[in-house]
Amino acid sequence: MAEDDAGTGAARKRRHPGLSGIAHLLRIATEGPAGQGGERHATWLELFFDLVFALLLTSVAARLGDPAEPSLNRLASTFAIFLLAEWIWYTQAFYDNRFDPDDTPHRILVLTAAAGVGVLGLGAHDVPDGLLFPLGYLAVRAMLLLMYLRVLASRPGSRQVAGVYLTGFGFGWLCWLGSLAVDPAVRPVLWITGLVGEFAALWLGRRWLARSPVHAGHLPERIGQLLIILLGAMLTTVLGRVPLPDPPVRALLAAAAAFVVSVCFWWTYTSFLAAGLPIRRRLGSGQVYGLIHVPAGIAVLFLGWTSGQVVAQITQDAGRLPGILRAVLAGSLVIWMLTGVVLQWFLLGAVPRARAVATALGVVLVAGVAAGSVVPAVTLALTTAIMIGYSITVNAQLARSGTGNTGHPTSAQPETP
Repeated sequence: MAEDDAGTGAARKRRHPGLSGIAHLLRIATEGPAGQGGERHATWLELFFDLVFALLLTSVAARLGDPAEPSLNRLASTFAIFLLAEWIWYTQAFYDNRFDPDDTPHRILVLTAAAGVGVLGLGAHDVPDGLLFPLGYLAVRAMLLLMYLRVLASRPGSRQVAGVYLTGFGFGWLCWLGSLAVDPAVRPVLWITGLVGEFAALWLGRRWLARSPVHAGHLPERIGQLLIILLGAMLTTVLGRVPLPDPPVRALLAAAAAFVVSVCFWWTYTSFLAAGLPIRRRLGSGQVYGLIHVPAGIAVLFLGWTSGQVVAQITQDAGRLPGILRAVLAGSLVIWMLTGVVLQWFLLGAVPRARAVATALGVVLVAGVAAGSVVPAVTLALTTAIMIGYSITVNAQLARSGTGNTGHPTSAQPETP
């Protein structure tokens, strides 16, 4: 009887050699990093994906163009496209955090997804009329779906998590596929429907996701690297506004002030990571921690564009800074400060009084400068001074709130469900 069963199984393999080969390719032979303890850092493949992603961010920021007063429609569409770009990066980062097997099939899938990100960048200027943008998204999402199919075929303990992503992201992929066949004006409706389906699947499956551990050192590091990429894009935009080869002194001073603001952002955020706050204990599935960082990314992206425009206005010796530039500049700084407060509240369950006072004062001062100062050089100088004072105050507060005994608190052991 056993021999008959064996013969039947062999016959099935002979009749379906293709299916057997596909199953073999899907299977993950090695244990992924999600179940590993100890310290873990970004892989070379993740860093290469980040490099391509930086090109996408540059294309998204370029949508705002050269006019110092872009239309509200242009600002809103750029905002929406950047949210989508961040969503793509986050979903890939969460997969890599939990499952990255670093085998040949995985590398091929991620590199193909990176090519899709490049296509997204090429099509970002022509949304929603062009086809490159939805084709790029379809390619990126198809690769992620194949990655989760591998998990489904190989990890019995993670099949619920894979099912959540396959259901929601499969629905979203079909919506984006359908958008290719409709009028360009209708495409955003299908895109939004698909994204709502993705978010809904993650929300409905949040209990299952919470049972799947994320590496408590790797995920905060990766999110921090995304912010570094955005700061790099900001500085690239600023430098692109400095006329060469003989820049006037005022242009150099303006670029230096914008650089100082980016340093304040970097210093405050890295102090937050180094403060010893209970990231590991509060991280959970990582979803809330990641979502809190989304506004921070938006703040950095729009601050980069605004800073470049302010540098250009100062270089041209403009007498008045457009109101929309002042509003976006102030809004970016306010969003950054408020995000820091929310992060600290999420980790500590309360906001220290010193941080609350510093943030409230910073918000009031930034808003006051935006409303009352119209001279470009004066506006930039005042906002830079405010951010320096805010950074010094917050860094001192974080030093008091944290344990103060480690520079790498996030490298702790991951939570287990």
